[in-house]
Amino acid sequence: VIGPTISTLPVRVRLAPGMPVRVWLQELQQHAAALRQYEAYPLVKMQGFSRVPPGTPLFEYLYIFQNQPPTDVAADTAEMSVTVRELAVEEVTSYALTFVAARQDRLVFRVSFDRHRFSAAAVARLLGHVAEAVRGIIADGAQAVEEVTILPPAERDELIAWSAATVAPYDAGPCIQTLVEAQVARSPEGVAVIHEDRQLSFRELNARANQLAHAL
Repeated sequence: VIGPTISTLPVRVRLAPGMPVRVWLQELQQHAAALRQYEAYPLVKMQGFSRVPPGTPLFEYLYIFQNQPPTDVAADTAEMSVTVRELAVEEVTSYALTFVAARQDRLVFRVSFDRHRFSAAAVARLLGHVAEAVRGIIADGAQAVEEVTILPPAERDELIAWSAATVAPYDAGPCIQTLVEAQVARSPEGVAVIHEDRQLSFRELNARANQLAHAL
């Protein structure tokens, strides 16, 4: 079989502050089940009913939950006239990131991703965040949605240490634009912003900020 064998539905997830995460998950499951009646509806027509501009992807990330445990194909076909000699499965999607949660003897996460959009380190970090969130939900399903943490202890400690190391005293009096203008006067050609292979000096940054302020 070559081609898509799943029905894809766009889902907008709403988070209600203060709602217990267990209740939120139950409502999300009920909402997803109600959407099943539209699973055969073409995505192109769905986008036409949405506020997503034409030419913009309706969604770029695919989430799959495989609720059925894996089966033994050879055992299932033992009493049939068909003999399975070799079985190979290759899952490829056109989405920037595909996240699969599969129920086996334990919950297993798999991710396929576009290496032009994500690095392997970023995806590994994402998996660590998901695993930490799942552990927290299992430990306390009554906690509010916004209380679920995604940072593993080691990453949380690293973030706290980094924050402490970057704390520096400053004069709380002047506004940020005043500080930028003072920096422009001290070193107008100093590098203020770097993004990929482009950079702006403090003079250029201040000029663009002034243009934006006048436009607003």
